[in-house]
Amino acid sequence: MPQWLQTLLVARPLAEDANAAGVPYGLVVSLSIVFSVAAALSFIAAASLIGWRKRRSAFATFVVVALLLRAPGFVTEIASLGDRTPEWAGPMLALRALDAICALLFLYGFPTGTFVPRRAAVLWSIWAAWVVGTLATPSVNPALNLDQWWAEVTVALLALTGLAAQVYRYRVASTPHERLQTKWIVYGLAAYVLVFAVQQLVPVFAPAVRGPGAARLWYRLIGDTANDAAAMLVPVTIAIAILRAQLLGIDLIINRTIVYVGVTAALAAVFAGASNAVQYVLGQLTGHGSDAASIVLAMLVAAAFAPVKSYVQRVVDRRMARPQPHA
Repeated sequence: MPQWLQTLLVARPLAEDANAAGVPYGLVVSLSIVFSVAAALSFIAAASLIGWRKRRSAFATFVVVALLLRAPGFVTEIASLGDRTPEWAGPMLALRALDAICALLFLYGFPTGTFVPRRAAVLWSIWAAWVVGTLATPSVNPALNLDQWWAEVTVALLALTGLAAQVYRYRVASTPHERLQTKWIVYGLAAYVLVFAVQQLVPVFAPAVRGPGAARLWYRLIGDTANDAAAMLVPVTIAIAILRAQLLGIDLIINRTIVYVGVTAALAAVFAGASNAVQYVLGQLTGHGSDAASIVLAMLVAAAFAPVKSYVQRVVDRRMARPQPHA
């Protein structure tokens, strides 16, 4: 793997931490890349699915933006990217702030675009004002200063209030049809928010994971992998809701787009992981990697596209053939 790509994608965890833990760095890189790329692609795929046919819905457009804002954070440390490239520091700060604001708004407003409960609007307004008002002073901005305990606690607690709002909406404010649409999404959001909150709070109660060494390696490797895996449940459950219950009123004639985007994303993630694993094994056995092995893997992945596409197409067609519920 080119060094620049490895540096971009794997700013977490560090090579010295892997050495301290006795874990092969190639394995760490492979796991990090596979899960982070898969998470990013799943968010992009869900955003594409929503945006393709729902251009006139303001909230659907917001959901697309929120999903796209979250995607880059899976594959690179946006903060460190700004540090490595000073001219990008300002845009990176703005991107992180906008993501933080939109993420909480998503939790409070999804899927109708209204705050439920209404007092959630007050919390979100305070959060948005805090993030925007302290852009020039990142040291007191919780969205830009997540290495401080108070920021980690604040972000974790707000995420949990967002999850509570989703549960309240589902149990109290939703119609039967809305419950049918959002049932699985609530499960997906619950998994992601809970894992995210735990990941934010671990350094508060176990400061050892902040410093270099094996503790930081295991915290980042396990935490980031679990976070990426849980995050993928959000776009996956959104796709399920679209296919089964016409969430956001999306027309299902875009099944071919679903198939091609889904299969391409899955095979790209498989190729990235398999390529790194093979190169690592060859490096251990022969002392160097092999371009030929990467070419063979690419050919195998290309050959797998047609049968995998056919299988996914059948699954999507079966889902679409089911009678759609009506409110």
